Amino acid sequence: MIVRFVRDEWRHRPLKQDNKSGWFFRNMFWHFILFMKNTGMSPEEILKMKWKQIEIVDVGRIDSKGNRVQWEVAYVRTIRSKTQQPREIPANQARELRRWKQFLEEYIESKGLSSKITRESLVFGQPYNAWQAFCYKHVGETWREVRRELADKLKGHRFSPHPYTVYSLRSSFAEDHLLKGTPVMEVAEMMGHSVIETQKTYARLNLRKKGREITMPELGKKIRGDGEVIDLFN
Repeated sequence: MIVRFVRDEWRHRPLKQDNKSGWFFRNMFWHFILFMKNTGMSPEEILKMKWKQIEIVDVGRIDSKGNRVQWEVAYVRTIRSKTQQPREIPANQARELRRWKQFLEEYIESKGLSSKITRESLVFGQPYNAWQAFCYKHVGETWREVRRELADKLKGHRFSPHPYTVYSLRSSFAEDHLLKGTPVMEVAEMMGHSVIETQKTYARLNLRKKGREITMPELGKKIRGDGEVIDLFN
C-alpha cells in the first residue's frame, strides 16, 4: 500500500508546482523503497550501493508457445555492515533499475549537469552534488511523512504493535519469501541473518499458513486395524 501510494500519488505532487522542487528526490524515494522491499537490504546498504555491485543476467524463460523469451534478474553483491557478511541477492529488479538509470540520464541532460553515471557512482546518489549519498535521516523522515498520510488505512503488522518503519520493507522481503516456500537457509543467506534468527520468523508464519488444516474438524474417526480388502471383481 505504501509503495503504491508513493508511486501513484505522492511522487507526482511536485509536478503541480512551477519549479517542480522535490521531483528528483520523490522519484528516488519510490525506487529506493521498491528496491529495498525486493532485495531485503538495509537502507544503509542501499544508500552506499554502487552500480558496479549490480549484475543483470538474462536467465530466460519459456512462454506459452514454447519459445524462449527474455527474463532478466538483477544480482546484487553487498556486505551487511552489522555482520560484515558478504552475500549476493537475486532480485526481480532489472526492469526497475533500467528505468531508474534512464531517469537519471534524462534528469542530468535536462539540468545540463556535468555528472556522468559510472560503475563507481552511487545508484541512489545525488547527480547535482557530485554523487553524494542522501542522508539516512532525510529518508527516515520522508518515510514517516508518507506513513502519517496513510495512518487511517494501515492495519499494522499482525505480530507487532509498533508502526511500520523503513526496516519493515526488509522484514516484508523475508516474510514474502518464507510464505512462498523459499528455504529458510536461503532466506537467511540473502538477509545476512543467522538461520536461527530467520527460523523464528518462519515458525510463526508457518503456523499461520497451517491454520486451516490445524483447525479443520475431523469428518470421521479412523478405524483401527488393517482395513477391509475390496475385491473390484465381486
